[in-house]
Amino acid sequence: MIYLVLDHSALIPCTHKPEDEKRAIAYLGNSLMYINATWYTSIEYLKTLYNVLKREARRCHPLPRLQRGLCRTIGWLLELPRNRWCRDVPLGDCDLRIHMVGRRVSDILERYDTLLKRVREFQNLSDDDREVIAIAFKAADMVSKTVYIVTTDVPLLNVVSRVLDTVNRLGGKAVENLKKLKPLTPKQLLQEIEKE
Repeated sequence: MIYLVLDHSALIPCTHKPEDEKRAIAYLGNSLMYINATWYTSIEYLKTLYNVLKREARRCHPLPRLQRGLCRTIGWLLELPRNRWCRDVPLGDCDLRIHMVGRRVSDILERYDTLLKRVREFQNLSDDDREVIAIAFKAADMVSKTVYIVTTDVPLLNVVSRVLDTVNRLGGKAVENLKKLKPLTPKQLLQEIEKE
């Protein structure tokens, strides 16, 4: 089982990205559905993802299979009753499951306020990137294995790496779960999947 937090940038196979990352995103979009994985997300994240996919669908035509399916099903996911949010929701006839951790989970970042103040670049992140980090923190609390944060957004990769460096330096029980986080690009995720 692979545990994922996917940033929006890891789902759009076009725009200003290196060609090898675009190919990796397209490959993941066509194969991730058949990999035994859980994708952690929030309602707020799905709303933003829906808007991004709709906007980019024309430029990135055709979208990979996962992204096309998300365009059709995000509305249904957003209408799920609250008692289904914190369960794994299968996406049709595939192995990928979506686990919604709540409506908006950026509130969890307050728990790590002391840690995040030590990472100056965190203050410059957008609300969407903060939501991705919050989802990753929440997922790390929920599972006992590695949680991969997948993004092509360099500032987000840098902030997560700096947070992990700070966690390793400081230690302590309060941040021990964060050591399970591993930031990757889509190309690096493909390499990790091939290892398993």
